[in-house]
Amino acid sequence: MNFTFVTIPNLVEGSWWLPYLGPGATVFAAVVAGWLAYRLQRLQAAIGKSQIEVAEASKEAARVQTWIAFDKLKLDLFNRRFDVYTEALKIAADTWGSPSAGSVTYERLDKLHEAAFIFSEEAAKRIEIIRAAAENILVYSAHLKKLKQEGKQEGSLEVEAQNDLILTQRTLLMTAAADLRQWVKPDLSFNHLLPKTPDPSTNAQEVEGRP
Repeated sequence: MNFTFVTIPNLVEGSWWLPYLGPGATVFAAVVAGWLAYRLQRLQAAIGKSQIEVAEASKEAARVQTWIAFDKLKLDLFNRRFDVYTEALKIAADTWGSPSAGSVTYERLDKLHEAAFIFSEEAAKRIEIIRAAAENILVYSAHLKKLKQEGKQEGSLEVEAQNDLILTQRTLLMTAAADLRQWVKPDLSFNHLLPKTPDPSTNAQEVEGRP
C-alpha cells in the first residue's frame, strides 16, 4: 500500500479545490497565512541574529587590528630611538678619537636632529649637545688645519685659540655622552612596549603606556 503525504505548500499549489470547501476555505487560508507569517518571522529572527554575530566579530577583529597597529608603532619608535642613541655614541667616540679623519660627516650629524622628535626633552637635549659639539669640532679642526697650512706654528695665538675651542667642545661632547645612557633609558625601556590600548574608542591620551 502506498501513502502520499500532502504538505501545506503542496496544498497551496494545488488550490483548485479550495472553492469546494466553502466557508472552510477562509479558515484554511488563514491557517496557511499564519503559518507563512510564523516561518517568515523565524527566518527574520535568524537573519537578525546572524547580523549581530557578524557585527560582533567585525568589532573584535577591528580591536585586534588596533592592538597590532599600536604595538607596531611602539616597536618602530623604539627602533628609531635606539638607532639615534647608538649613532650619537659612535659620533662621540669617532670625534674624540680623530676629528680630522673624516669619519664624522655632516650626514651622520643630521641624523641626530631626529632626537628632538622622538625622545623626551631631556634626552633630546643631551643628544643635541653631542651633535652641536661634534659639528663645532669639525669646523674648528678645519680652521686649525688651514692655519697650519698657512704656516702658523704650534704655540701661536691663532693655533692655541683653535686648540682651546676644540678642547672645550670635546669636554662638552664627552660629558654629554658619558651620562647619555641614564637620560635615554626611560625612552628605551621595554615597559612602554608591553601595555596594549584597551579599546579603539579610547582617547589616545588615556592609553596606558603610550610612547
